[in-house]
Amino acid sequence: MNETTTPEFDKHDQSLMMLALNLQTGALVQLGKLADPQSGQMRRDLEGARLSIDLLDMLKAKTKGNAHPEVAGLLSRAAMDLKLNYMDELKKERQEAAPAADAEAAPDPAPDPASDPASDEGGSPS
Repeated sequence: MNETTTPEFDKHDQSLMMLALNLQTGALVQLGKLADPQSGQMRRDLEGARLSIDLLDMLKAKTKGNAHPEVAGLLSRAAMDLKLNYMDELKKERQEAAPAADAEAAPDPAPDPASDPASDEGGSPS
């Protein structure tokens, strides 16, 4: 094999590609982009997705210069795509949490005795 030819795509390359695709699919389920194949439900597990993305990054780093170009490309594209989706979901989660935090932080307004029908000052007969 010389420098200009692409290396043979062997069974180890196939296995690595399948592993990368499994990690990518799992992360998409964890990001809430795909339904969980077991339950059929949509869910979001950002911590699990972060772990899957980290595993893809680790595979990319450890196989750098040693992986078939197709596998290296898949690892790069999958990691980048998942990182962008992760940031999108993280932003959504923070936006969903912000109104809840604002509602908890806001004090309850004091009741207005004039509008309270049970109040004696409201002029109701006893």
